[in-house]
Amino acid sequence: MESPYLTQASFCERVLNEQDGVISAIRIIDTYRIELKGSKEILDDPALRKSALHSLYLLITIKSGDFKGKGNVSVRAIGPDGKPTGKSPATMPIELNGGVHGVNIVVQVGIAMNVSGTYWYEVSFNDRLLTRTPIAVSVTVNQTELQPATKNLPSK
Repeated sequence: MESPYLTQASFCERVLNEQDGVISAIRIIDTYRIELKGSKEILDDPALRKSALHSLYLLITIKSGDFKGKGNVSVRAIGPDGKPTGKSPATMPIELNGGVHGVNIVVQVGIAMNVSGTYWYEVSFNDRLLTRTPIAVSVTVNQTELQPATKNLPSK
């Protein structure tokens, strides 16, 4: 296998970067559940759809191996329909020094709350696919019945 090597590509709710340079992935997940309160119509409301992105993080760790030098890591999201979700992949320049040296890349991922399904995130180095990692998104609507407001009126 050609280096550099991918050692991790995980979705999590938070990534802590400690003062000593050690990172921690908090709440690693492969399924993200979103519960909406209201009616099914809220899923069709463009204003609500546009403003309601949920943030997750994709933690990527790459080790140099025999590779020394600069390169680009790119991340591309593929939606449940099999099509890329963005205009172009997010690209981050990195530099690797060989051996066990590596880099941690934290990518903030925004997921629209109205689309259920499995999203695949492709991680590439210099246009060479390193991995595809999935995140399943499950959107449910908790339909609540609104009760009419009542007032305590004095009796006559």
